[in-house]
Amino acid sequence: MTTKKLKVILFAFYIVSTLNLIGQTRARIITGTIISENLDIIGGARIQSKDRILLGTTDINGKFTIELPTEVDTLIIGSIGMERKSIKVPINCSNLEIILMYNVTYDFMSARKIKRDKIKREKKLPEIRQKAFQMTIFKSERPCE
Repeated sequence: MTTKKLKVILFAFYIVSTLNLIGQTRARIITGTIISENLDIIGGARIQSKDRILLGTTDINGKFTIELPTEVDTLIIGSIGMERKSIKVPINCSNLEIILMYNVTYDFMSARKIKRDKIKREKKLPEIRQKAFQMTIFKSERPCE
């Protein structure tokens, strides 16, 4: 066997091995809980990828377990009557605890007033998270563990 043939065989083996490893990347298992800004459990919330592929839904207790493909790093969470939320999932995250805000319809208000009200509600989210942790609705004080 010549050196050139040996190099071609080794190169082909390298390519096949690399493609095999790429194909074997595993999905992550993500668990979590979804509640509203009033600490109500949200059952039936949809968890989707950025491409709108349904990955799972929450159960009656607001809990979910999804298999997150390795190429997916952003989730879209939504439920009836709630604002959709886009969440970037860190690599080291295995448990997400999410607070959804109610989808509010404003009549006879200026856009400026609506924006101020929304910002005011968003500023309360850390306090709501702390309360959910103290009531043992959430396992952690941080949104991702």
